[in-house]
This record gives sequence, C-alpha cells and structure tokens, in this order.
Amino acid sequence: MNLSLWAEDHTEDHFELPQSLFMCTTLEKLTVFSSFNICAPPRGSLPSLKVLHVSVLWSDENAPESYFRNCPVLEDLTIGGKICFHDIVYIDITAPTLKRLYISLSCYNEYYDSWYTFSINAPNIEYFDLKEDAISNYIFKTTKSLAKARVHFLDEIQYQDCIEFLDKDPGFATGATVLLAGISNVEYLSLDNQPNCLEACYVPALENLTKLKLVLCDCYHWELLTELLMRSPKLKCLVLEHIHANVDNKYPEQSESRWIPPDFVPICLLTRFETIKIRGLKGNRDEMDAARYLLKNSDVLNEMAIYTGDLQCTKEELFEFGKFPRGSKACKVLLS
Repeated sequence: MNLSLWAEDHTEDHFELPQSLFMCTTLEKLTVFSSFNICAPPRGSLPSLKVLHVSVLWSDENAPESYFRNCPVLEDLTIGGKICFHDIVYIDITAPTLKRLYISLSCYNEYYDSWYTFSINAPNIEYFDLKEDAISNYIFKTTKSLAKARVHFLDEIQYQDCIEFLDKDPGFATGATVLLAGISNVEYLSLDNQPNCLEACYVPALENLTKLKLVLCDCYHWELLTELLMRSPKLKCLVLEHIHANVDNKYPEQSESRWIPPDFVPICLLTRFETIKIRGLKGNRDEMDAARYLLKNSDVLNEMAIYTGDLQCTKEELFEFGKFPRGSKACKVLLS
C-alpha cells in the first residue's frame, strides 16, 4: 500500500493515519510519503508487515518508532524526510527481524547544531544505508550479521553553511567516529565523502573489509584513502570515484600533488588486491600519482580499470599510464 500526502504550504498541524490501517493483519508492505507532520495512531499492530518506507516531516508528535513498534516480522525499514525535533533527542530503532535499514534525513538550517542519538537494536541486520546532512550519533547494539554499509556524509553540495559548521564543530567528529566504529566489521563499505567532511583520524580498523568504494570530492583528503588501505588487511577490491564540484572555488585547483604515499606499503596491496576501478579521472597530478602508486605496489592485482571524466591532460599522456611499472605481471590496465 502506498500513501502520499502533500501540502503546498508548510503547516504545523499534524495528520493522524486511521487506526484501521494499523490493525490490518494481512498488510505486508506500506509506504507513507508526506510533506508535513503525519502520525501513526497510538495503538496498532501489523503482524504481517515486512517492508515499511516512511518519509515525512518528523517532529515531537511523530517519533519514528511509533510506526514500527508493533511490527514483529519487519525486515526492510526506510526512514526518510526532514527533522524538526524540539524535545526529542533519542530515537530507538528496535526490530529483532530487521535485515535492511535505510536512513535518509535532512534538517532545517536552525537544527544543524542539534545532534540526535539513534539507538539501533537489530541483531539480524545485514545492510545499512545512511544519508544525512548533519551526522547524528548512531549506536549499534550488535552488528554481528552486518555485511554491507553505505554512508553518504552530505547529501547535497548546496549545504555550504552546514559544511562550514561541521568544519568547526567537534560533534561531527564524535558522530562519525562512533558510526564507523559501529559498522567496522562489514565486508563491503561505501563512503561518499563529499564535500570532504570525513577525515582519516575517524577511520577504525576494518578487519573483515574485502570491497571498498570511496568517493572523493575535488581530489581532497587523499590521506583518507591511505588510512583506509592501512586499516583494511583483507581488502580485495577498490572502487575510487572522483567528484569534481569545486563549488564557488571553495577547493581551488593546485599545481602540486596532494597525494602522499603511506610510510610503508599496506598489507592488502601486497597480498590481497585483485581489482581496482577508478571513475571520473581527469588526469590531475595527484590522481595520476595515486593511481601509479596503486599499480606499482599491488603485487597480485589482476585488473585496473580507469574511466575518465573531463580530461585535463592529453590522451597521449593518459595512455602513457599503461606503461607505468606494475607490481603484478598479470595485471591488465583498461582505459576508457
């Protein structure tokens, strides 16, 4: 069942869904989308509901847990929309059967300095996907079954005021550190670090990680890549994607390379690395230096595939990359 409620003008009034909907014993999937405050009834039970997607204006009257507190077989949960809490600072997500959790939240400008705590008690969770323009505190009770996670630290480049706030506020560092530590046993991790809010000091040990996707904005924070390599001894596959935004010249182009290789070659490059994909490469000096280092020091690499963006170098210079030294004689370099 899909419910969509939309109001052109923001209203402080809230609408409560009918009690009969939350007493349905056969409903297996429910999607609720609204541009304003919409509440679940105070009592109800959805014994067959497996998939719940809710994207609304969250306020003190409709805390997220009110939607799924009586869903005993829930497997797939999406919490989306905008936050405008005044009194609520703690959100409890307890779902014993939950396998997939998606959180995509934004907040109004006046709430950027309000940090919320999400307590996640989902012992069977396998996949976690987070998009938030101001990272809250995420506390996982257990993550033994968590295998894949995707974290997008800022949803839109347009949040320039928020970026400047995060640069100064220690709350972001705390939230990011706790979050990454909570999901550190995953086998697959996607980190979208635009525009450059995550720093290397936040990275925990990633002992089980075999596949990593890292998105960097304007080729900044290369130290984040090196730290991830150093802390991921089992890593086999790397997808490195470059986003070139350079909004209002906030991150000006530099002629000198920002790539600084680690003090010693990470163990994953020497013994594990099988494939590397680089997307959005423009041919900047630091991009080429990083790619050259990976190619030279990956002793068991099978393939490096490079997908170019708007090139700042000549095609001849790019094709010279195929002649760079390779740590693995069996490695193929694909350029497109």
